[in-house]
Amino acid sequence: MSVAPPLTNSLPDPSKSYRWIVLIVVSVAMAGNYYTYDSINPLERIFADQLNFSASQFGWLNASYSLAAVCTLLIGGILIDRFGLRKALFLFSALCVLGAILTAFKGNFYVMVAGRTVLGLGAESQIVAVTVALARWFKGKELSFAFGVNLTIARVASIAADNAPTWARFAYYPNGINAAPSWQRPLILTAVVSLLAVIGALVYWAMEVHAETHYHLGKSGEPDKLSFREGLKFNPSYWYAVALCFTFYSGIFPFRTFAIDLFTSKILGMMGAAVASAPASFALAQQQAGRLNSMLPFSAMIATPLFGLLADKFGKRATLMMFGSLLMVPVYLMVRQPEISILVSLLLPAKEI
Repeated sequence: MSVAPPLTNSLPDPSKSYRWIVLIVVSVAMAGNYYTYDSINPLERIFADQLNFSASQFGWLNASYSLAAVCTLLIGGILIDRFGLRKALFLFSALCVLGAILTAFKGNFYVMVAGRTVLGLGAESQIVAVTVALARWFKGKELSFAFGVNLTIARVASIAADNAPTWARFAYYPNGINAAPSWQRPLILTAVVSLLAVIGALVYWAMEVHAETHYHLGKSGEPDKLSFREGLKFNPSYWYAVALCFTFYSGIFPFRTFAIDLFTSKILGMMGAAVASAPASFALAQQQAGRLNSMLPFSAMIATPLFGLLADKFGKRATLMMFGSLLMVPVYLMVRQPEISILVSLLLPAKEI
């Protein structure tokens, strides 16, 4: 007489240590994505000097990413449902690596835009896949904390990208800070770092395959049908929040794109003409500018949970949103004032991220 296989729900739940290893693995995968996106931030002036890129062309390197992400985000979830989480996570992570390789391949504007477009096709959908993975492995109050840890690890990658001219000086200044910087070696380094996305996806694949036969895993609900008509029925409060997010990100992402060059110029201006003209001055100013720009994601890592606790305790979320939005108004005015520390203006919008 044959014996029926054990029911899935008779298997034990994954151990806490196993789940937290999964969290670290998918977070490392997302960190490879974040680093790749932010890696061009310190390179604007280098692209301008060596590749003759205009500010508009440099802006298109991030605009092409965003355009691709907008076009594919809605179908990213459908691909996850159709092909499965682990296959989709690997696919999206592989696109991130391909985008990084194309961007570093040739100093041609259109090739670089193609690379950043491919990155946009994979990166944002990868974030959706990571979110689905966390929802599968965590629940209740653990889920909120898991999301917080996940974003913290990802933001560490953004900080590393901003500070790459300091810790990866070998890539930016292979012949020393008194020689011309390299535009390509930092991008090759980015392609190497982007492999974290694929490595994390493969490790997650193996862990999920193992867990399916040893543990009882949660399952996501049935996917909802995409209906634009239903979206029109959302109440006005929802659309106000959407408009707030739209205006906030349309301000903060362009700022992050050009901030390092802005800060570099400001620091060089504060050095004085004689010092600023020295060959090594640009390298030193660029490193300081990277540290300043990284203060925004770093302070967000600290401020976001604190303001989240404040909102949970006192409520008044709409009031807090309005207060945070008002804080954004003086930020850009303060950045251009030489007598005001750049650090102050960078810390103000941190809690909004």
